[in-house]
Amino acid sequence: MTTSRRARTIEGAQGLVIIVAIPLGIIPLVRWIFSEDHGGLFRWFFGDLSGAMGYAAPIIVLAVAFLIIAILEAVKKRGA
Repeated sequence: MTTSRRARTIEGAQGLVIIVAIPLGIIPLVRWIFSEDHGGLFRWFFGDLSGAMGYAAPIIVLAVAFLIIAILEAVKKRGA
């Protein structure tokens, strides 16, 4: 089955969102749970966060990433 150019572009955008969500969402959240440190890349983007924001910021990043992926998936299916 051939994939249209638009669908491939959308899949590429979804991949990019995942690539961004891993170092800015998943890894900082796991690091914060175990060591209360997000890591350098996360601090560079969001600054030093503590308390509840230490948990909330990576979770928000992941939620936004999932939302973007879902929207792109809906657009891809609508165009098919």
